[in-house]
Amino acid sequence: MKKLLYAMLAFLLAASASGCYAIPEPPLPTEQTEPSTAAESSDAAPVEVHSYPLPSENPYVASTYAQYCASSKGGMFLCSGQFLTYRSVDPDSYVTLCPQEGCKHNDSSCTAYMGGILYNLVEYSGKLYAVVKTENEHYQVIQKDLENSEIKVIAEQAAFELTDTTQLSAEVCLMPPANGKLYYRVQQSEYDILTMELRSDKTTLFCYEIESGTTNELPISNFCISGKAGFVVPVREGYFDTEAEAFVTTCYELRLYDATCSVYQVIAENNADGYVTTPDPNSHYGNLFCYLCGNTLYTLDADTGTVTELLTAENQIVNFWLMDHKIFYITNNDAGEAYFFYAGLDDLVPVQLKNGGNTSCMVFSMSYEGNDFFAADRKVLSKADFYAE
Repeated sequence: MKKLLYAMLAFLLAASASGCYAIPEPPLPTEQTEPSTAAESSDAAPVEVHSYPLPSENPYVASTYAQYCASSKGGMFLCSGQFLTYRSVDPDSYVTLCPQEGCKHNDSSCTAYMGGILYNLVEYSGKLYAVVKTENEHYQVIQKDLENSEIKVIAEQAAFELTDTTQLSAEVCLMPPANGKLYYRVQQSEYDILTMELRSDKTTLFCYEIESGTTNELPISNFCISGKAGFVVPVREGYFDTEAEAFVTTCYELRLYDATCSVYQVIAENNADGYVTTPDPNSHYGNLFCYLCGNTLYTLDADTGTVTELLTAENQIVNFWLMDHKIFYITNNDAGEAYFFYAGLDDLVPVQLKNGGNTSCMVFSMSYEGNDFFAADRKVLSKADFYAE
């Protein structure tokens, strides 16, 4: 009998023989506020900090390197192994989403089984999407229904193919889904079987229409986020100068491709505008992509194509990212001291994170978020506690 994945986790833990594993449904933190010391002056009045539920479009895609993806019901899923593991935040615990005692979680009789080793994982519109690697060395792009645990194979690609003269290897990865579409990228490399010299390298981007079940190949090979206005594509091209032993950049710009990917608009360019991207993985939040020109932060909206100037910092901005409907940024002063700030995207009032007086690193450096928590590696901190410091 099919088991429900969306039920009450607390009930499951209390009655594990019930045959139903649970994911909790806490209220979304739309009204959650905490006082925080504000701004760049110690005399500034405390401000009220609002936390926000996760955006529904362009959600964070987990991988074997960044292993957690947030659940819309609270907590997070773990992208590891071949079965679905859920991590609750309060209490902090791990649960395999299978009620069967003695189950090995390695075939379709298990409700937590994902069909192979997980490589990517994301929840979108109430379903899980993943890239798994099967026993026969094939990558599959799958959809898992969280209500009845059924798995639908969307696409399949052999990881290795051999001929008499060549070896073809492939990798498949998910891109952020949006507007009812799932995107995945297939990179194929062909090698000489004797010398292992690279003969060719090709990356293909596919768009899967979730409602119709149709798949189309796109004329671009990569993007960061997508929206009604098109695809946000940070571009950095160049070559490695062997004599100088350095990478030479020939093109460093931010592009917005239209929905057909046939034409694009250059939003910002390094030489002309001082444009740079962030090294942080949280360069986007829903339909917004953040970037820096000089010492001024901007966002580009993938839905409207609108560029918004956020703020200009007094000291040099050395890192920045978007989370919890806020722009976070780190500055360095002339003495080399680092200071940490955030500003809400609605009011853009800078608030300094005191960080326990530490000016060399963040005491809690978040990598990803849920509706009401930040997380880094295996550590979790509620957003209320983070802002309260």
